[in-house]
Amino acid sequence: MAELAGMHVLVVGGDEIGRGIAKRFTREGASVSLADAMDNAAPNALDILVLNILGAPNLAPLETQSPAAFDAALQRVVACARMMQAAAPAMRARGGGRIILIGHRYGETVGEGIGAYNAAAYALVGLTRTAAIEWGKWGITTNLLLPFADTSELRAAREKRPKIIDLFTGQVPLRRAGDPVEDIGGAALFLASADSAFVNGQIVHADGGQHIAAPVLNPIKYAT
Repeated sequence: MAELAGMHVLVVGGDEIGRGIAKRFTREGASVSLADAMDNAAPNALDILVLNILGAPNLAPLETQSPAAFDAALQRVVACARMMQAAAPAMRARGGGRIILIGHRYGETVGEGIGAYNAAAYALVGLTRTAAIEWGKWGITTNLLLPFADTSELRAAREKRPKIIDLFTGQVPLRRAGDPVEDIGGAALFLASADSAFVNGQIVHADGGQHIAAPVLNPIKYAT
């Protein structure tokens, strides 16, 4: 039986990771809406809300990262919080729900040259854990998924600097990047399923062990 049969899902953020999660959820019987941008999303009457909002990092040393870059990155977190607030009342009325935030693509630590992105990524940790504490009483679980996926960004970096990217990937214990549908979508599926009903406020790594074994690397730095 499909794990998410009859569930209503909104995935916000239509990059390869967002599309991969949407495809996996659809395969498991959910009714999935995929919105490329938050202003195109309507978080009403949902069972599951997936927020894949960080976007592409602004590449620059910290000393030259502009206030506008920080404002843009952190406004994504503000928009994420607003969508969570919009979805919560209906989830509460229905006796619960799942909120899954998608965070830093390359681990829980920070990447060089992406200060605004790092700040926003860490803000998601606080937002996740606040919602977990405050909304758990309503049966709403909130978790943060950190993926390492085989995306066009990673492939573009490999075309430019194959030795560096192959070394990075080779240090991952599973020796590969994750498939957006099978690996990242599978981890998101667990957080959306009944099996995770008692998992709340967690940072879940879908990265093949990268966060414990490999150095932090920002592939966009090597694709330019």
